[in-house]
Amino acid sequence: GFMKLFNYISGCNNKHEEIPIATPVLTKVYYNLNGQFHPSNFTVSFFISFKYQGNPPVPTDNTIVVSRCSSFSAYVVSFGGYMKLVPQIRHDVKKLADALERDGLGKSYIKDYFYTAVYDNPYVENNRHNGIWLIKK
Repeated sequence: GFMKLFNYISGCNNKHEEIPIATPVLTKVYYNLNGQFHPSNFTVSFFISFKYQGNPPVPTDNTIVVSRCSSFSAYVVSFGGYMKLVPQIRHDVKKLADALERDGLGKSYIKDYFYTAVYDNPYVENNRHNGIWLIKK
C-alpha cells in the first residue's frame, strides 16, 4: 500500500508532478472483537498538500483512490519508535480500548477498525511520534 502511494506522490499521476504530503501517514486496520487483525484488509492514506486538495492529480495506478475525509474525533495513544511489530500495535490498541472502558466510554468508539498514525519519515531515528487512533462514534 505505502509504495503505491509513494509512487503516486513521486509523479505517477496524470500531471507527472511530485506532490508534497502532510503527516501523519494513516493505515486503517480492520479487526474483530478478539483483537485479530485482518492483514489483507487495510487502507493506507496520505494527506496531500492544500495546493492539490481542490483538484488532485489523477493516479496512473487505478487501484489508488483519491478521496476526501470527513471530519471526525478520535481517541489517541501516542508512542515512540518504529511501528513495525504487530504485538506492540495490538498491545497499544488494547491499552487504549481498556482505558476507554475504565472511563465509561467503551460504547463511544467504532470497534471494527482502528488507525495507525506515523508522523515521521523512515529516516528519523530518534524522538519518533506514532499513534493509535480509535474513532469516536
